[in-house]
This record gives sequence, structure tokens and C-alpha cells, in this order.
Amino acid sequence: MKKEKARTAVLALGMVLGPFALPMNALATDVSGEINQDTTWTFSGSPYIITGDVTVNDGYTLTIEPGVSAKFEAATRLIILGKLVAKGTDTDRILFTSNDPAPTKGSWGGIVAPGVASIRFATIEHADSGLSAAGGIWDGPFPHVTISDSLLRNNTRGFAYYAYVESTVDRCTFENNTDAVVGQFIVISNSVFTNNEYGVVGYSYRVNVYSSTFSGNHVALFSRDTRGEVKYSTISGNGTGVQGSYMSLSYDTIAGNTIGIMQEFALFLWGPSITTIYT
Repeated sequence: MKKEKARTAVLALGMVLGPFALPMNALATDVSGEINQDTTWTFSGSPYIITGDVTVNDGYTLTIEPGVSAKFEAATRLIILGKLVAKGTDTDRILFTSNDPAPTKGSWGGIVAPGVASIRFATIEHADSGLSAAGGIWDGPFPHVTISDSLLRNNTRGFAYYAYVESTVDRCTFENNTDAVVGQFIVISNSVFTNNEYGVVGYSYRVNVYSSTFSGNHVALFSRDTRGEVKYSTISGNGTGVQGSYMSLSYDTIAGNTIGIMQEFALFLWGPSITTIYT
């Protein structure tokens, strides 16, 4: 609930103090519970303190303005059954973070999106699963999730996706996560993976990676029968470059890793002058 009386007091104080007045977004807005109407989290209402799970119900949209900070108490989540539109700008990014003054990985639950989520120019940090979705093959839910131009750092899992509708990750940076990206039916392009325990972990169904860079990770790419492809990417300076089975590699450079490829069953190399591999 917005602290409207407090904001009115701040406004009145500003009329008295003039240039010494507090900024309009100096006070926090506490939120929790269900959203049953189209709602906007505005920059003037920021920061938003999530004191309990917030659920955007089916049929409704939560829009988050550029520059907004959303700070989550321990274990709380933003659950999207309807639609989330969180589009910052290059200079006014949206921040999803913990409200703990000394946060660690997993300090809050994360954004759970079995509905529709579109995120751009955001930072997601210190969550258990920064952005996640899951759904059944026949009975759903069937999420539609896209994230671009965003930074996901210091999460247990940055992007965790276990659904049967393709998701997209574009121009994102993943830093210091345990699992940066994990799941299935994910298309990753133009992204950077640095200093994660695992960069990309794919299970059972395809995870495709294009024009991306991996460095400083314990394992850059791990495939468990993913049957996806990695193309036009650079995998260098990792503990292990590629580990697992059933993933095709083409037009990649795999160089300067402690172990270039740790093959568990079958990996496939394609293309003229195919993949350049160095250990």
C-alpha cells in the first residue's frame, strides 16, 4: 500500500524547504498479495519493497517503468500468471534485488513467469532463480518469456526454464551465478557468460547458443542429451569448455580451457573448417 500521507507530507515539506527538499521517490512503496487490475510500478513510487509474494493474475499486466528498483524480502517472489512488461533503458535500468543489506545468492525467490514476461535493460541479482518458468507438455502452462540487454549476476540460477514453448535470451550478461542458464527450449544469442559455476546447462530438449562468449566459468556448456547447437561462439579460459552429450558444435572457437571438450557420449562437429578446438 502506498504511503500517500507520507508522500503528501514530503511534498508539503518541499514547498517549505525548496532546493533542500527530499526527492519525490525518497520513500519506499510496500507491496504484496495479488494484482487484479492493470498496474504500473512508477519511478516516482520506487523503490518497491516486496514484503510477501506478489502475484499478477491471469488477464492483467504489470508494467514497470525505467529506473524502478524492486527490493525483495527473504524468499519472496514476483509471480506472473498474466503479463509482465519490464522495459528499462540503457541509462535507466530496472533493478530486481534483495532488500537484505548484505545479500547473497538466493536471498529472495525470483521472478516466476508461467504467463508472459518481457524484460529489457534490467539487472536481476541475489535471487534463488532470477527468472524462471515451467510447464507441462500437454497441459501447460505455456509461458512466453523473453529477456534482452540485461545483467543477471550472483544468483543461484540466473535463468531457469523448463517449459515446452521456446524462450529467448539476447544480448545478456551472466556473472557469478551458480547456474547461469539451465533448462530446455531456450535460444541464446549475443550473450556473455563470465565467472559462473556453469554457463549453460541443457537437459533433454534443445538449447541453442549463437554468437556468444564464455570465459572464466568452471564449465562453460554442459549438455545432457540436449540435442541443440552451439554456433559462432567463443569458449576460452574456462575450466571445461564443453561437457556432455548430443550437442552440435560448428564455427566455434574453443581455446585456452583446462579441458576443451569432455565428451560423455556423442558430440557433433559440423561445417567447413568446423570448430577450432584447443585444450
